[in-house]
Amino acid sequence: MKSSTNGRGRALYALEGIPLDYSSAILDTNFLIGISHFLYSSKTISNDEKSPKKFFDFFCDYIKKTGRFYVTSNVLEEYRTLYPSEKLIKILIENRLVFSLNGLGLYHELEQKYSSFRGKEGRFDISRTDFDFLISGAVMASLKGKPCGLVSNDLELLASWREFLMMEEDFNSINLGFFTFDLSRENPGVFSRWKK
Repeated sequence: MKSSTNGRGRALYALEGIPLDYSSAILDTNFLIGISHFLYSSKTISNDEKSPKKFFDFFCDYIKKTGRFYVTSNVLEEYRTLYPSEKLIKILIENRLVFSLNGLGLYHELEQKYSSFRGKEGRFDISRTDFDFLISGAVMASLKGKPCGLVSNDLELLASWREFLMMEEDFNSINLGFFTFDLSRENPGVFSRWKK
């Protein structure tokens, strides 16, 4: 469940708490690379409950069990080239985001509306994959009529999310949430939900 708030007023979640408040969540390449690096850079693989190995195994099992965590095709391809972890890649393939015709129509509408804002001179200084990630989250929230969470430690993407919320009156920090992940070994597995 949602655990507490930190000093900046951000709500803190354990991984299990996200599906309680969000019917779906989309994982970014930055986040996936972060947890993989978190695992592989650890000098010792211990049996301690807070060890990177324990969290990584729990994360893989949990996203498979809940079926509420998704990746876009672009994110999957980016991650697969860097960390071809067989266990996680198989799970991500099963959780690849595929939109219906209605979803594709809404996706193209939002993509067309905001594509001119992307790039170094625009309000969204993010990659094509990150732009796709942001628009996909908005489509998920619209189609399901329930909150969708975006999970990424990319601060440029966080800034673009804030810009998007300022421009789109149908979305806010509740129905299109943004989570960052604590990569410290002292407290692995804690997510912060940002306010607009």
